Amino acid sequence: MKIKFRVLLYSAVVLIAAYLVIFVFAKGEEQEVKNLITTYNNVLFRAHLEMNSKLMSRLTSEKQLMKIDSYISYNLKNRRTIKGDLLKLDFMEIKITDSSATVTTRESWSWQYIDPNTKEPLSDIAEDTYGNTYELTRAKGHWVINDLVSNVLEQSGG
Repeated sequence: MKIKFRVLLYSAVVLIAAYLVIFVFAKGEEQEVKNLITTYNNVLFRAHLEMNSKLMSRLTSEKQLMKIDSYISYNLKNRRTIKGDLLKLDFMEIKITDSSATVTTRESWSWQYIDPNTKEPLSDIAEDTYGNTYELTRAKGHWVINDLVSNVLEQSGG
């Protein structure tokens, strides 16, 4: 009887430990994904302000890096760049598989166009809220942002 109880007890402990490891691993992956998106957003407007998309290269796939570079080039062609600040970032949904993740956020930004040479404002400050969907993939052992679809939810101008 004591042996059956010990086997049952050990089995329960092993099962609980396995679930705990899975839970901790999943939460670790989720935090890693959140950290990437937070870092991406912190570096993004620095890349725009400095007109240097290469600042994003460790955080993005080549595809996403080309989109950022194209937008920086488009703004420079129009003799402007963007100065912005992330005011609020809420993670709405996170779905993670072995090699990909999809993250939906709600983000509030303050931004304005500025002259790339003088850094003088070219527009009023806008405060907009976006619903963003990030598509992530694993590259070289870490998560990168492969694509970003952004929808304006609330717009104040700019």
